[in-house]
Amino acid sequence: VNRFVANFIGQTNLLDATVVSNDTVCLANGVHIPGKSDLGVGSRVAVCLRPERAEMQRPDEVPADHQSVVGRLESVTYLGNALVYTVVLDWARLEVRRENQPGGYRPYVGEEVAVSWTLDAISVVRA
Repeated sequence: VNRFVANFIGQTNLLDATVVSNDTVCLANGVHIPGKSDLGVGSRVAVCLRPERAEMQRPDEVPADHQSVVGRLESVTYLGNALVYTVVLDWARLEVRRENQPGGYRPYVGEEVAVSWTLDAISVVRA
């Protein structure tokens, strides 16, 4: 699978990265995260994270077993049964899709938020 196919098969977040080892990638912001790849060290890749698999919380409340990036909430889009949050980083834009249910964390536009995920929520593909 490559970046084109990942985009073609549905909405997904793509984070630019470089392979550091067969189980670690370096995101475009310089942060190393776990990510399995059989591509060679130095290969340019994309970390794929579907919006419904992404989680969002305050930066100081990221679960210990999650990887995360921090950005600013740019917008919230109401889609009936779901809300789509657009988060802007210095180097990327991410979407987080959450069921529209009462309660839970509801950040405001302009707030600093963390987008997080578990290892099984991502795929590493050829850029």
